[in-house]
Formats: sequence, C-alpha cells, structure tokens
Amino acid sequence: MATMSAGMIHRSPCRGPAKGRTAKAPTKHHGPHNSYSVQALPHDAHHRTGEARSGIRRPDIASMSMETRKLMEAVVVGEAGQLEIQPVPLPQAKHDEAIVELHATSINRGEARRAKQVAKPGFRPGWDVAGVVRQAAENGCGPPVGARVVGLLTGGAWSEFTAIPVTALAELPPGISFAEASCLPVAGLTALYALHRGASLVGRRVLVTGATGGVGHLACQIGQASGATVIAAIRDPAHEPFVRRFGADAVALIGDEASAVSRYGPYDLIVESVGGAMLEACLPALSPHGLCVALGVSGGRRFSLDAEAFFRARASLTGMVLFHDLQTIESAATGLSRLLSLMARGKLRPHIGGRRPWLEIDSAADDLLKRAMPGKIVIERRRDEH
Repeated sequence: MATMSAGMIHRSPCRGPAKGRTAKAPTKHHGPHNSYSVQALPHDAHHRTGEARSGIRRPDIASMSMETRKLMEAVVVGEAGQLEIQPVPLPQAKHDEAIVELHATSINRGEARRAKQVAKPGFRPGWDVAGVVRQAAENGCGPPVGARVVGLLTGGAWSEFTAIPVTALAELPPGISFAEASCLPVAGLTALYALHRGASLVGRRVLVTGATGGVGHLACQIGQASGATVIAAIRDPAHEPFVRRFGADAVALIGDEASAVSRYGPYDLIVESVGGAMLEACLPALSPHGLCVALGVSGGRRFSLDAEAFFRARASLTGMVLFHDLQTIESAATGLSRLLSLMARGKLRPHIGGRRPWLEIDSAADDLLKRAMPGKIVIERRRDEH
C-alpha cells in the first residue's frame, strides 16, 4: 500500500562477519550453553512486587555469577496448565540469527488459548519480542549489538533471551517504546496483511469486526491511513469513543445481533476476526466483487452460507494465517518496518490496555481470554526505556 511505503525504516545491511562485535556492558561467558554476551539482571522492585502478588517464586538465576550461569528464565506451561517462570538452557544462535534480550512482549489471544487450554506441560509459548540485541548475527546481516528491536518467533518468545532470524527483526525508531513495539508483530502484521488483501483501499468501505481487540484497533488505524472509510463493528455502545479514537470513521453498533452489520453495508472489504455467526452475517453484506478476510474463530468455527446468493454477488471469502503469509508476501522485518514507519509518522498507535510485570503473565493471559480490557496486554520483563 502506497501510504505505508513512505519513510520506511530499513534493516541494517549485511556488514560481513560479526566477529568482535560485542556489547559494551555485558560480561562474556564461554559455557556449553552460552557463547554470547549476557548481563545479570537485578531483581528490581517492579519484579519483587509482581512476585508477591502472583505467589510465584522467581528462579534465582539472574543473581548467579557469570562463571556458573548456564540457564535463563522462560515462561513454561506447568503441570496444572498454568504459566510458570522456569530455568531453561540459553539459546544457541544460527549464523543468520541475533540474540535478543527481552524487555517487553504482548499476549495474543491465539497463543494464550493454546498455552492455557491446549498445550502440554513443558510447552514454551510466545510470539512477540521487543528488546535489545546482545549478539549480532554471525553472517553480518541485521541489527548490530545494542540495537533496540522488535521481532517475531513462531514460539518460545516469552524468554529472557531468544535467537531470532534477522529476517524477522526490525530496529525501533527513536521515541517508540519497547512496550508499544511489542504490540506490533502478530497483531500489527495480521492487520496489515489482511488489509493488503484488499489492494488499493482509497475510497473503499472497510468493515472491521472485533474492533476493540488487538488486531481490530490496529486494522482501523491502518485502514484509515490507507485512505479507506473504516466502519468498526462493536457490541457495546460504551466502546464507541474507543474505536473512533483509534481510526473508525463510523460505527456499526450491533449489540448481540450479528446480522445488524448488514444495515451499515455494503462493504468492499471486511476484516473478520470473530467467526461463527459474525462471519455468517458479514458475507451477505459484501458489495459486488467484495472480499471478506476471515482470521479468527473466537465466536465459533462453523457458519452457514447461502451459496447461490454469495456466488451471484461475485464476492470472495479467504482465510488468513499470519505465519503462512510471511512465507509468501514479504519478510516479517519488512512488514514490521512498515508498521514502525506508520508509528513514527503518527498514523498508528497501539493501545496498551494493561501492563503487567513478568511474573504476572499467567493472570494476564487469563484476563486476555476473558476480554477484560480493550487493546493489548503487555508484559514487561525490564522497565521500559526509549
């Protein structure tokens, strides 16, 4: 989309082998699980408070001397299905991966549902990462040591350190915090690529369902920045000020009647993140040659379709899975740079509905699944810094 290309932030070019490029502050440790620079993290008051509230004892790893430290902290699914902080081996980076120290992450509904309801004990969840590069990629590509970055993994991101391919990392512009950046990888890229399916959006009518959610409120803003007229579908009239503040030009107040979306149509593009009855109601509201992008099933996995009416309208329905799109559209680094460019220009602003310390990640995931607040829930492992 043309409106998203101007001022794009590019990744650092390949600079040759990364030999000798080490962090200024951390101490070097050569152990069987660690060939990169790390720094012991203090148990600050922020985390002590979280430990007291959660009742979870934080593993005493960070206080170990660097000569004996071979482990790090990571979120692991426990025996009772709860999320626990446990000691795990430090990561080993491949030649095209950088080691990133986690400062903040955000929780996405899909990963929370899998971790809390499906995954077996020992599973390590997490997709979004925002932090600082502690070891640059060996191949000389990507951000240098000390760079503030945001990145994406297919799992295990809720860890003190992660090895991330440079094709999934983007450097943060000045003024964008780790907490804000952590909201972008899954929710932001999903919104971006769902809207991308609609090609040029200038002057088009775009409906966004689940508009108060992580993907929805970002889709409203990206759609508006791309020249679309954005209609946000909401159930609760109390949420109208929120969606208008975050990009909605108009509001489809549907209450508990999903079919009410048709009263505000037709729509050229629908970004549908609810599923079930909502998806069923959206399809007849498409304009001729309109497109519905389905990307969520929180409202149900099944729906009915009047096939003849749908075919006669010459409309289209397509499904979307972010990690599949990243294999065919562009690298996560490029997409994240687009989103950061929008943020730097004041066109995109993630709403952080709640900030929780590292040790409260289990209760934070529960709150997300209960839809306790709009926008994103951010977990801060270290105090946010610009």
